[in-house]
Amino acid sequence: MRDKKFRIAIFSVLWLLYFSASVRAQTEQEKIEAARKESVAYWYGSMNVDDASALLAGISKKYPFLQIKRFRAANASVLSKLDVEARARGLNVDVIDFDGFYVAQVLKKNYWSRYVSPELTAYPKELSDSHGFWAGFFLLPQVVIYNSNLVPPATAPKNYNDLLDLRWKNSMSIPDSGVTWYHGMLQYMGSEKGRAYMKRLAAQNVSVQAGNRMMVELTMAGENKIGIAAYAHRVGQFQRRGAPMGWIKDDVLVTTPQAIGISGYGKSPNAAKLVVDFVLSPEGQTILRRAGRIPANPKVDPDPPELVRGRKLFYSDIIDGGTRYNEINEEFLKLFGGR
Repeated sequence: MRDKKFRIAIFSVLWLLYFSASVRAQTEQEKIEAARKESVAYWYGSMNVDDASALLAGISKKYPFLQIKRFRAANASVLSKLDVEARARGLNVDVIDFDGFYVAQVLKKNYWSRYVSPELTAYPKELSDSHGFWAGFFLLPQVVIYNSNLVPPATAPKNYNDLLDLRWKNSMSIPDSGVTWYHGMLQYMGSEKGRAYMKRLAAQNVSVQAGNRMMVELTMAGENKIGIAAYAHRVGQFQRRGAPMGWIKDDVLVTTPQAIGISGYGKSPNAAKLVVDFVLSPEGQTILRRAGRIPANPKVDPDPPELVRGRKLFYSDIIDGGTRYNEINEEFLKLFGGR
């Protein structure tokens, strides 16, 4: 009887030691040593080529032994490629990034696996999945801009309610991608109050433009005086070119993230972890800032810093937005006359 209890005790200790080792987080050096033994890492995503190239150059400098091949396309095309490969021959992808509203679909299809980067300790909880499947690595806050040649800053709108003033009727535009701003504002204001506001805003005859960048360019060219739901990083880009860019600074910033995660189907999981860690690190976030993006890490300011510093950020529920996208988009376009 005593021998049996002794054997059980030994077995329990060994099992606890094994379990502790299996759940212990890898150190960076352990990831590096394991990644050296892996083959090419494949990274699929919708992040634009210039931003990705800048990050890849930084990764290559820090980890010269890593071999990374990247496929870039629009969100829908990346998802379609993943679907086709999953059906045909099985997936061989290690890192995946997507716009926030696609996160729900990627999760539903189980294309991401759990990985909690140690870098996430610096991030707001809204910018990562509670189960460890994804993390936001840059932000897409949306602001109201105006052409300062046509709208003197002293008379420009100061908040969202000012947009309802009749003097701005027939002089505002919004991109067809403004559905993310629309969804976030309904969450921020509350469904009933938010929809009442949107109906009054739409009554101002807000024109719908094809694409966020096009809307900004047309506003800077004087086609419209005011642009609603412009991506905040455009402000810095256009100001550096000398464009007459002003923006509302006294109201909430509705934002969604670009999300990144590790695939559970790749052959280079440790290389994938190093990529994600680097992208989320201050070093990677600084590269994104230099590329003109809004870093997700609160410790790294964007350029210019006042784009988010001192501003109230409201993080949209991207799972709700992605799950109900068709419904919300139809409502948005019907209200603003984009369809």
